[in-house]
Amino acid sequence: MRILEAVFPAPGAFKILRAFAHGVIHSLDGTWGFWNGNNGTGPGDDTLQSATKSNGYLICDPDSANNALYGQPSGSTYQYLSSYFTTSAIDLSGYPAVHLQFEHLFRFNNGIDLIVGVSADGTNWTNYTVQGNTPNNTQSANAALANLNISTVAGNQSTVYIRIGWSARVYYWMIDDIRIVEA
Repeated sequence: MRILEAVFPAPGAFKILRAFAHGVIHSLDGTWGFWNGNNGTGPGDDTLQSATKSNGYLICDPDSANNALYGQPSGSTYQYLSSYFTTSAIDLSGYPAVHLQFEHLFRFNNGIDLIVGVSADGTNWTNYTVQGNTPNNTQSANAALANLNISTVAGNQSTVYIRIGWSARVYYWMIDDIRIVEA
C-alpha cells in the first residue's frame, strides 16, 4: 500500500526552503552539463526514464552549474556543491514496516556518495547510500529503482523527514516518483 507519493509535476509543487544558486531543480530536459554528450550546448541524450517523466523530475546537475557557461571542461575552478532536498514532516503512525522507493538516474565521480537520510526529529539522521554497485564515473541504469527499508528509523513514527542529496562537482542525479510504501 502506498502511504505517500511525490511525482514533482511542476516547480510550484514543492517548496525550496533555502534559496541558493546551484541546487536541486525541476527539469524536463535532463543534464545540460559539458559531459552530457552535447558539450553543454543543450540537454543531454540521457533523461530520466521514470514512470512519470513527462511531467518532470528533480535534477541536481553540478556539471552544468559549475564553472562557466553550462559547466565547461573540468578544471581547478570546479567546486563541490552541496545540494539536498528535505521533505516536510511525514506522519507514519500506524505503519511499523515501511520502505522508501524512488526512480533515479545518476553519474558520479571522485568516490562521493549519493545519500538518503531519514530522521524522526529533523536533527539526528540515519544515512543510506543509494549508488549500489554502480562504478565511479559510470552512468547508472535508467531508471534505477532505489528501495530502502527505513522501518527501524521511520516505522510507527509520527514525525519523519526524508533528505536526499550529495556534495558533488560534476555529473548529475535525477530523481522522480518518490514514495513510501507499507512493507
